[in-house]
Amino acid sequence: SPQFSVTRKVKLSKSTINANFPNKKNKKNNYALTIGINTILKSKILVLIGLGKNKANAIKNTIELKPNKKYPSTFLKTHKNTMIIIDKQSSSLISNLKKKNLTLYEI
Repeated sequence: SPQFSVTRKVKLSKSTINANFPNKKNKKNNYALTIGINTILKSKILVLIGLGKNKANAIKNTIELKPNKKYPSTFLKTHKNTMIIIDKQSSSLISNLKKKNLTLYEI
């Protein structure tokens, strides 16, 4: 999602439908609402919770990369009041976690 995206209706990909609705018989013309980054950034406070080893790459990219549309969660760092809650598994790929200029809550 681009940085200035807003909440909108989107067509779900086949992989998203199969991952989230494996037993659904009619898998055609499925849509959902997605909250755009611009809409999210208008919040007073942002809380990102990433737990478990399957979130390690996403947490690493969010924390270590500059904001970019390939990884929309990287834009959350530009908000003045973002809280990131992680555990040991999800933070396992981050280098020098204590040196990052972020407030992280490790559980």
